[in-house]
Amino acid sequence: MAQMTFTADQKKAIETHGQNILVAAAAGSGKTRVLVERIISQVRSGTLSLDRVLVLTFTKAAASEMRERIEAALNEEIAALAAGGVSASDLHQRIGALERQRVLLTGADISTFHSFCQRLIQSHIDATDIPPNFRIASEQEISLLKNKVVEDLLEQEYQRAENGDADGFLAFSDAYGGLRGDDEQLQGDILALHAFSLSQPSPETWLRAQGQESTDTPYWARSGFSMLADELKQGLSQLCADYAEAEVLLCAGDANLRAAAAKCIDVLAGNREIYEALRSSLDHFLHAEDEGAWETFLTEASAAKKQRKSIPRKAVEDCDAAVGARLKKLTEKIHGAWDGSIGQLPATADELCETENRANASIRQYARLTTAFHKAFQKEKLQRGILDFGDLEHTALALLCTQPALLQENPTTAMPTEIAEELRRHYDAIMVDEYQDTNGLQEGILSQIARDANRFIVGDVKQSIYRFRLADPALFQATYRKYRTNGADGTLVTMSENFRSRAEVLEPINEIFSQIMSEESVEIAYDDTARLNSGRQFDDLPQERSLAEPLEIDLLRADYSTSEDEETEEERKAFEVEAHFIARRIDELKSEGYVLQNGEPLRNRDIVILLRGAKGRAGLLLDALRARNIPAYADDTAGYFEASEIRMILSLLAVLDNARQDTPLAAVLTSPMIGLTMAKMVELRVRTPNGGIYDMLTGAAGDEVAENALERIRRWRRHALTHSVPELLWALYRETGYYDYVGTLPGGTLRQANLRMLIDRAADFERTNERGLFRFLRYIDALKRRSTDLSVARTLGESEDVVRIMTIHRSKGLEFPVVFLANIAGTFNTQDTRGDLLYHAHAGIGLRVSENTTAGRQKYDTMARRKVKNIIQRESIAEEMRILYVAMTRAQEKLILTGTLSITRTGRDALEQLREFCLKYAQTQETQFPTSVILSAKSYLDWIALALMRHPDGTPLFDDEDEIAHRQPTHPQARFHVRILDESVRAAQTEAQEATDDILSAVRADEPLPGGGEADRVAAVLDWKYDLRGTAHIHAKTSVTELKRQQAVEEEVIAPFLPAVGNAESMQSEWEMPRFLRAAEREHLTPMERGTAMHTVMQQLDLDHAENIAAIAAQADELLTKGILTEAERRSIDVTKIWKFASSSLGRRMRTAKAIYRELPFGRLLPAQRYYEEATDTSDRIFLQGIIDVLFEDEHGDYILLDYKTDRRISAVAARKRYQFQIDLYCDAVETILHKAVKERYLFLLDTGIEVKM
Repeated sequence: MAQMTFTADQKKAIETHGQNILVAAAAGSGKTRVLVERIISQVRSGTLSLDRVLVLTFTKAAASEMRERIEAALNEEIAALAAGGVSASDLHQRIGALERQRVLLTGADISTFHSFCQRLIQSHIDATDIPPNFRIASEQEISLLKNKVVEDLLEQEYQRAENGDADGFLAFSDAYGGLRGDDEQLQGDILALHAFSLSQPSPETWLRAQGQESTDTPYWARSGFSMLADELKQGLSQLCADYAEAEVLLCAGDANLRAAAAKCIDVLAGNREIYEALRSSLDHFLHAEDEGAWETFLTEASAAKKQRKSIPRKAVEDCDAAVGARLKKLTEKIHGAWDGSIGQLPATADELCETENRANASIRQYARLTTAFHKAFQKEKLQRGILDFGDLEHTALALLCTQPALLQENPTTAMPTEIAEELRRHYDAIMVDEYQDTNGLQEGILSQIARDANRFIVGDVKQSIYRFRLADPALFQATYRKYRTNGADGTLVTMSENFRSRAEVLEPINEIFSQIMSEESVEIAYDDTARLNSGRQFDDLPQERSLAEPLEIDLLRADYSTSEDEETEEERKAFEVEAHFIARRIDELKSEGYVLQNGEPLRNRDIVILLRGAKGRAGLLLDALRARNIPAYADDTAGYFEASEIRMILSLLAVLDNARQDTPLAAVLTSPMIGLTMAKMVELRVRTPNGGIYDMLTGAAGDEVAENALERIRRWRRHALTHSVPELLWALYRETGYYDYVGTLPGGTLRQANLRMLIDRAADFERTNERGLFRFLRYIDALKRRSTDLSVARTLGESEDVVRIMTIHRSKGLEFPVVFLANIAGTFNTQDTRGDLLYHAHAGIGLRVSENTTAGRQKYDTMARRKVKNIIQRESIAEEMRILYVAMTRAQEKLILTGTLSITRTGRDALEQLREFCLKYAQTQETQFPTSVILSAKSYLDWIALALMRHPDGTPLFDDEDEIAHRQPTHPQARFHVRILDESVRAAQTEAQEATDDILSAVRADEPLPGGGEADRVAAVLDWKYDLRGTAHIHAKTSVTELKRQQAVEEEVIAPFLPAVGNAESMQSEWEMPRFLRAAEREHLTPMERGTAMHTVMQQLDLDHAENIAAIAAQADELLTKGILTEAERRSIDVTKIWKFASSSLGRRMRTAKAIYRELPFGRLLPAQRYYEEATDTSDRIFLQGIIDVLFEDEHGDYILLDYKTDRRISAVAARKRYQFQIDLYCDAVETILHKAVKERYLFLLDTGIEVKM
């Protein structure tokens, strides 16, 4: 066996014993190899047995690889011993010992955290409340169950509030529920907060601690005040610095300029002195700890604003246009940030404290509801005998720790139970891979089972990119700081040699990150120990073209400001331009004869394209690559239910469950499974003009084709009654031949994998407490309705020669010869900081104060929320930098960065904005840029351009800029090849069109062949395009409800501290569930189902026999008996609300009406332009349909229009505002169709018994 060689750092990690060890392993440093060798070396020496080691990883693949590597190392050891070199007396004993270890390896604890916890629970199931036959539920099953439990919880809260709302729940739900009067927003907040809390060692302890700030806490002691103070100090300092810079600009000019600018200079100096004087007032305010200091400072800030003078720039601009332009840019909005900071402050400290107190009260409500949900959810899971991954870890911690609640303060505290003590004695070594991805809960588990000196943990905080999975890199950082002194706590080993990549890849990475990654900005110091040092020898390839070239940066200029006369050319989106460039560049790399280090020519499978987010971009890349005949593959993260083959099979299952569903039945009949043509369908419809499509089939007696189709459907339905869903699916695939059919289509392998996955999903479903086709379809319907899509099947083999497209997160742990990092100019996603409710493990919960008033929804920001937001922003920026590091370190031989810098139609140039951003710091002398500039970056390119600015190779990006303080590269191989390329935003013609062979050119371009007298006419027909006239996204047929929703989007303006009128957020619509799909046994209904049930009773209500509540209840019971209402619907009917209507003036008028029209349907053709701004043709129409609740003719012959509303706790003003548009449409329809005016229009609010005249 060849002797393995290790670096000094690797040897230290392998050979150090008797203490805890943290290995800070850089990308490509061989950490897995070190882990395996550390285990094997101790097994070889007899100091460690594989049944007494615990190895924890974060993926099953990593655990499997670890096990395989250990087995391979054991096999090599045994083979080496057997080959000789050991005395015969010792040989048998040593080989036997290793063979015993090979046997023990099969049961060794090498697994993921979750698998370890699951085994622990199974071993001590008697110490828990969990049933022994528990199973791990799927993500989709858990998601649906969560939604059910949270709906039930809120329903119970509403019912409890009706008997006395001591907790103030109704006001809370009104303020934080959905803008449509439902609870969708509140439900989402509770579920998100619950999911976040599960990352804590004790979720209930963490939740209980939120919103507990005392109501009499003064403003200077409030959470977030210190951050507000820092913002004010920084804002005022920046204002004074901007004034000083403007003065310097003008004073540095020649005599003529100084003379022309004299007045302007005086104003600048005067204004600066005013704000310099305000700085002392601000300092006194921030340290006074006096209630009156707040108003005093605001008064002085207001006085300063009044004293300052407008800046006279015209004389400067007339004298020197260039200086005038710089002055304008510097001073035009010089007060904006400061005035904004002051303007957001309340007038008094009392107002501020009142806002914070209200927010804390709402936070306590959120915590209470989330805790109640947690308990109800746990109870429901136990009843069903299921667990989720969060349960595994929390149950394991409960088994191991005597007081988990105390771990909330410090997760490293050890309070082991007897079970934990047993494990402590058992495990001689505990090894953790990817330690930077752990959270407080997992650290708590480790602390209970680890001894004082048997932990070996490996990770790289620079590669911690799973914050969205609630990883806490601060744990790694704390351990790193504790161990780097090499004291009693443990030893730090740093492995910085990279055995993956060329120096031409590594050194540019070092050059960039040494300037932007600092402990002050992102809590990581990119010092000498963090640098990537090349540890792999790459041989020269003198006869071949090597990939050993500078790091390539291609910035594409996409100019959208110029108009094109050629309307037939299609305009590409910015990333589409980039996608086509990447495809062209891959073509160039392959055609130019590049060779890998192993001597093999560059192939498609050697190339990967990495994206920060694949949604909407992976498809564009696939299209661009296919256009150049480059095979490619992208992992889809969703879209399973939209796959055509899945939609077709689900349609067939729907038909087998209920054949009287026209849409799915029509799809099945015309599919390859049955094969009716549209002409045949028309023929059958002519023969049976009435009824549904199923009636059309049954009425086609004597038609062999129709009878055959009907017989097949009936046979399949009988099969469905006696077989499980998986068995039914296999039978349908075989008999219809549909499985084989989709295999012949483009992407057939993937389509067949999707169909097999559907069988797997059905089998998973039937392992739950549910059975049968009806329930399976309802389960799928709920998944789709809740937007819980599934990933499409993955069918790519490792050896397939395709270009891979994947997200940066998916690429972690992988390596590729050539890496394209695309869209580096794309802005960071800041969605995490936009919500009203923000939360952080250590900073707690921050919340906007929200309430509904007659003026609409008002929101107030709070200091606590701004504090949490600021922390999340900093952590998000830090993670984006780590994600960039991970992406760039995937490359072995060549790294190419691409980004698109657009010029908008208004002329805004992204390249100029980038240069302007960087040049502010052109004179920076320090190695690292200031923290403020690092945190203000909006894209990866901002950071990369900053590093390039001072590098000689950055000249193409910053040409002729004398003011840049250049610095020498940190290494001779830290080289860049920067290109700024002008790319057309128009779809380019294919290269094949330039070929001399016209016929071959046409075939390659997939165009009509040349020649023939009819060529022009055929081309004209085939090239003809519909004029969509702006109606591409407008439904030709719509409802009043949908049109109202389209028109009712309000604009929400959020003031940081002061009230602001909010606007309606875009909410997903909840489609009504058909009656035959509703489960009669369901205890609670959705808000929409409750509203439908109430409308059904109102439609059927006989007012002549509604003389009291008992009479109305009898009518409702009769509807239940007739099957018009389900039992759950009947229970949801509050007859006292109906009595409020029956006894109202409107009810009495209806009782004496000449005529009553209930549930009155109508349909109208209306101009599309009236309701959709994008519609361009006045002749386009939309078909509007609706149903009017009640139209009655009173004793005078006048029409009275009435609409019932079931909204909870809605005021008359809000109802009038919300439904005015709908009532106007109804009245317009009545008056147009019946040619008679509507005299009066009303809403009746059934929840409160209020009638609202419109």
